[in-house]
Amino acid sequence: MADDFPLSILDHRISTLREKLHGMYGQLASLSGDERAKLSERIAAEAKELDGLVAERDILAADAR
Repeated sequence: MADDFPLSILDHRISTLREKLHGMYGQLASLSGDERAKLSERIAAEAKELDGLVAERDILAADAR
């Protein structure tokens, strides 16, 4: 990620995104066909963003030590 955020802001963004993904997985169970495929794509994109934020947080946390 190119953004430089303090650790606390990254932690909050990560937490919020995890909650959002949890809700999306819950919705996924009730969908079928094209709607399910579209939501699956959104979940994959959000999960990729989450992975980037976690990696950025880990780098910042290591630098803070």
